[in-house]
Amino acid sequence: MENSLVFGVYRDEEQAGFARVVTDPATFAYLADVFIVEAHRGMGLGKWLMQVILSHPELQGTRR
Repeated sequence: MENSLVFGVYRDEEQAGFARVVTDPATFAYLADVFIVEAHRGMGLGKWLMQVILSHPELQGTRR
Protein backbone atom coordinates (compact mmCIF):
# COMPACT_ATOMS: atom_id res chain seq x y z
CA MET A 1 0.00 0.00 0.00
CA GLU A 2 3.04 2.26 0.23
CA ASN A 3 2.98 4.94 -2.50
CA SER A 4 -0.75 4.37 -2.93
CA LEU A 5 -3.90 6.33 -2.31
CA VAL A 6 -6.47 3.94 -0.89
CA PHE A 7 -10.22 4.49 -1.20
CA GLY A 8 -12.94 2.59 0.66
CA VAL A 9 -16.70 2.62 0.27
CA TYR A 10 -18.72 1.76 3.37
CA ARG A 11 -22.39 1.30 4.10
CA ASP A 12 -22.93 1.62 7.83
CA GLU A 13 -19.88 -0.30 9.11
CA GLU A 14 -19.75 -2.80 6.23
CA GLN A 15 -17.20 -2.37 3.47
CA ALA A 16 -18.94 -2.15 0.11
CA GLY A 17 -16.02 -1.29 -2.14
CA PHE A 18 -12.33 -0.56 -2.49
CA ALA A 19 -9.86 0.99 -4.93
CA ARG A 20 -6.16 1.77 -4.90
CA VAL A 21 -4.19 4.26 -6.97
CA VAL A 22 -0.45 3.69 -7.15
CA THR A 23 1.27 7.04 -7.66
CA ASP A 24 4.64 8.72 -7.31
CA PRO A 25 2.54 11.35 -7.04
CA ALA A 26 4.24 13.80 -9.42
CA THR A 27 4.08 12.09 -12.80
CA PHE A 28 1.86 9.02 -12.87
CA ALA A 29 -1.20 7.43 -11.32
CA TYR A 30 -2.16 3.79 -11.90
CA LEU A 31 -5.63 2.61 -10.91
CA ALA A 32 -5.63 -0.89 -9.41
CA ASP A 33 -7.64 -3.28 -7.26
CA VAL A 34 -11.07 -1.75 -7.88
CA PHE A 35 -14.10 -3.64 -6.62
CA ILE A 36 -17.64 -3.24 -5.37
CA VAL A 37 -18.91 -6.13 -3.24
CA GLU A 38 -21.57 -8.08 -5.16
CA ALA A 39 -24.34 -7.29 -2.66
CA HIS A 40 -23.80 -3.56 -3.30
CA ARG A 41 -23.55 -3.61 -7.11
CA GLY A 42 -26.12 -1.95 -9.34
CA MET A 43 -26.44 1.13 -7.12
CA GLY A 44 -23.97 3.37 -8.94
CA LEU A 45 -21.28 3.02 -6.28
CA GLY A 46 -18.58 2.10 -8.80
CA LYS A 47 -19.29 5.18 -10.90
CA TRP A 48 -19.35 7.37 -7.81
CA LEU A 49 -16.07 5.87 -6.58
CA MET A 50 -14.41 6.61 -9.93
CA GLN A 51 -15.63 10.23 -9.82
CA VAL A 52 -14.17 10.62 -6.33
CA ILE A 53 -10.85 9.13 -7.42
CA LEU A 54 -10.52 11.18 -10.61
CA SER A 55 -11.29 14.42 -8.75
CA HIS A 56 -8.92 13.75 -5.84
CA PRO A 57 -6.59 16.76 -5.42
CA GLU A 58 -3.41 14.65 -5.19
CA LEU A 59 -4.08 13.17 -8.64
CA GLN A 60 -4.58 16.40 -10.55
CA GLY A 61 -1.84 17.07 -13.10
CA THR A 62 -0.52 13.51 -13.23
CA ARG A 63 -0.47 11.23 -16.25
CA ARG A 64 -2.97 8.42 -15.78
